Amino acid sequence: MVKKVDEETYIKYFSKRGKWSKKNSALLSQLLKAGFVTESGKKAVKEAKDAGTWILPERDPVTDVQSKLSPIT
Repeated sequence: MVKKVDEETYIKYFSKRGKWSKKNSALLSQLLKAGFVTESGKKAVKEAKDAGTWILPERDPVTDVQSKLSPIT
């Protein structure tokens, strides 16, 4: 969720989750380096790193066979 503060500033809220996408963990890493993360956010990152859920492994690409499968009806 993003909340606009003024014309140049916004707040990005990351809800607590079990696993972090590569996109969100990369964004949050940038915010950490810039000093824009609250103490509770830093705690959540540490917990995720300790639990091994900070960066999810890359998914295998969809194969030609998978792309031709029909949904179950």
